[in-house]
Amino acid sequence: MAIQKRQWQTKPKQKTIAGLFMQGCKQKPIIAFFALIFIIAVIGFTVLNIKIAESIVKILTAQNLIDMISNKDGSLHDIFKDLIEQGYLTETPNAGFDVDKLLENEELVNKILKKLGNDDVLYKAHKVYVDLFGFGFSFNDWIIVLICNIGLIVLTMYLSYFFTGIIAQTKESDLRRDTITKIISQDLNFFHENKTQGLVSLVVKDIGFIGEQLKIAPIIILYIIGSFVGATVTLGIIDWKITLCTLSLLVAVVLISLLVVFLISKPTKKISNKEKDLNNKMAERIQAIRLVKSAATWNEEQDYFKNETKKLDLDKKLSLALTTIIAALLVGGIGSFTMASIVFGSFIYTGETAKLLTIFSTFTAGIFVVITPLFQLKEILEGVNRAKNSFNVIDKITSIVPKIDVNKEKEIETINGDVILNNITFSYPDDPEKIIINNLNLVLRKNKKYAFVGPSGSGKSTIAKLLLRFYDPTDGSILVNGNTDLSELNLKSWLKHVGYVDQEPQIFSGTIIENISYGLEDFTMEDLISACKKAKLHSLIMSMPKGYETVLYERGSQLSGGQKQRLVIARAFLKNPKILILDEATSALDNIVEKEIQEELDKLMIGRTTISIAHRLSTIKDFDEIFVLDPKVGISQRGTFQELIKINGMFKTLYETSN
Repeated sequence: MAIQKRQWQTKPKQKTIAGLFMQGCKQKPIIAFFALIFIIAVIGFTVLNIKIAESIVKILTAQNLIDMISNKDGSLHDIFKDLIEQGYLTETPNAGFDVDKLLENEELVNKILKKLGNDDVLYKAHKVYVDLFGFGFSFNDWIIVLICNIGLIVLTMYLSYFFTGIIAQTKESDLRRDTITKIISQDLNFFHENKTQGLVSLVVKDIGFIGEQLKIAPIIILYIIGSFVGATVTLGIIDWKITLCTLSLLVAVVLISLLVVFLISKPTKKISNKEKDLNNKMAERIQAIRLVKSAATWNEEQDYFKNETKKLDLDKKLSLALTTIIAALLVGGIGSFTMASIVFGSFIYTGETAKLLTIFSTFTAGIFVVITPLFQLKEILEGVNRAKNSFNVIDKITSIVPKIDVNKEKEIETINGDVILNNITFSYPDDPEKIIINNLNLVLRKNKKYAFVGPSGSGKSTIAKLLLRFYDPTDGSILVNGNTDLSELNLKSWLKHVGYVDQEPQIFSGTIIENISYGLEDFTMEDLISACKKAKLHSLIMSMPKGYETVLYERGSQLSGGQKQRLVIARAFLKNPKILILDEATSALDNIVEKEIQEELDKLMIGRTTISIAHRLSTIKDFDEIFVLDPKVGISQRGTFQELIKINGMFKTLYETSN
């Protein structure tokens, strides 16, 4: 963790779903405009359902009253007959007005409906209408309007999701690209401190989840706010007293839900981190399954994961007990909110049955409009909270500034001089107190062959890593062509002259051609085949069904260790570098194959500077100079093979123990 603290600049500005979405809107303003228009349309059409429900209820109430009046066997028919005879509904008593002809007097029927509280209802041509924007709509008309409105809601919601999805996909791609770019540009020590599985999960899983939230959260939140405001205003116009009472109850439920979300945010983060750690450990055990099998520790590993999974399961259940409070409040609330309009209405409009019926029906539709989006609020709030945790991890990773600047302007066109290690001292960043190399001074002459030997931990491979600039020296400098500091060079321009054969072959899933030519541009198929022949790999490739087009699995799993090493050596032959770095290049080969490849490596070394980290001392017998490294004193011996083999010391001991 020490290296990360040194690498921090300023505290990064944390990303949020809202902030990222706004950036996307600025990038694609036209798309954002259409997304906003359609979500406003969705809200408008949704709120319109309240008015439609109110109008349908008024029509049904009025129509029911008219049907009761026209029913000769009903009590209401007799009541109206008496009222007519007594002159309550006409200007003169006993005017001969027949109650059976009452429905033909539209003016009188409208007067009756208004007295009974149906102000917006109009009776005409034996039909009941409700006015909308100056047009009278009958019951059948309102049903058609309702069906069309539902269709428009579906269409505009689809278009909202479509245009919002474009913005979300753009930002998800940008975030993934930027994160991958930052990860790849990090120093090698970064990958020692951050587990591979965690980084892969971050790029694939976490950013994918953020992308999903970007597609859904903005629309749902806008929809919740818009429908809440629109429905509240509409219901307030219908009856502000009941609206205020019901709204107070709704606000109380929402505030309690938000409080629960706030209280569970930290426990949720801890559970998420614990689950991620457990997944990383599981991935490590799977990758090292041969170690688990060979050490016979499968029972211990099974017990460990059973116990940890049980603990995680308990934590998740406790978290579930809290998070479901939100769902319970919302699900239980919809019934209580609907019933609340009846309770409040019964106190406010005592005895006004028709008024209560209209209010109850209308408020049921209105509350449904308000509540329905809130069912998704729990998932959205949990998703946004989880996305916040992912953003924090991404910010932590992407805010680490690499110590090695690989993009310097100065480039090197060719290698025409010596490589000088000038007063090199080095400690790995994660253990700065442990000095691996101390005050090393060497001159590696052009076109000469040098070998570094010594016990494990003496710094042999570290020298190769410094020359490849995986790390920079803690002190001192590496000079190229005798006078150019490697740290001042564009790293790509330097590495194009360097060939590297690692003791752990790096192979991607892809064709053999893609693997051998990785990082190279100017080559022909003839060159590639020639390199494979030199690495004694051509016959093996041609025995495969698709030859050079054969697809290798992850890490080249269908190849043996020696075959993988030969593929990497073929890559070095194809690159034809000026400087060749061999880090125990033939350690995975059997003696016969090693001898064959060594002969070709000897040919490759001619006319180029070679640095070999040697495990098998028989491979460096004709090297120009050999350096023997001691973990405590640095270079303890130096000379040719023949010189060192005659002297009692570490080299002779290493040679004798290896034969």
